[in-house]
Order: sequence, then C-alpha cells, then structure tokens
Amino acid sequence: MRKIMTGIVAPFIAALIIQAAGCVALPSAEEKANILVVGYNVDSLRNYKAGRDFAAAGRYELAREHYLLSLAAANDQVLRETLAQELDSVDLMIKSLR
Repeated sequence: MRKIMTGIVAPFIAALIIQAAGCVALPSAEEKANILVVGYNVDSLRNYKAGRDFAAAGRYELAREHYLLSLAAANDQVLRETLAQELDSVDLMIKSLR
C-alpha cells in the first residue's frame, strides 16, 4: 500500500516543484507575433493614447494636458514632433470653440 501511495504522490509533488520553480512553456509562434518592442517611454505612450482618446471624445483641455505630459516624458525626436502637431491641433480646436 505504501508503494502505491508513493507512486501516486511522487509525480504530483514533482509537478508542484516544477511549477513553483517557474518552469513554463515557451510562447507559441502566434503569441510571439503579438509581442511589440518599442523604443519609446511607456509613460509617454500611455499619456499620448489618453490624449488621443480625450480628443476623440471632444474633451480637448484634458487631451492637451495629456499631450503635454507625454511631451515631457518623450525621449524620441519623432514622437516629440508628432506630439507637437497633436498639441497644435488641440489648441486650434480649443480656440475655435471659445
């Protein structure tokens, strides 16, 4: 009876040890295709997206604020130029609504 218990419990314990050690399956080719590596600052991109969302919703003051936050955190010249254009566009919208 003891040998049967050991035969049942041993694989279970081994599986727990492997799982606890962090051994996981490698990502599939489809999962690898969904990975995006970007050289931009994460906070800058997050604020840029928030600004775009606010601008699409017509909340131009909030969009302007998030574009400014994104511009402050931007570490790439192309992103800075894009943000400057977005900021100019939002400023024009704010002025036209006044």
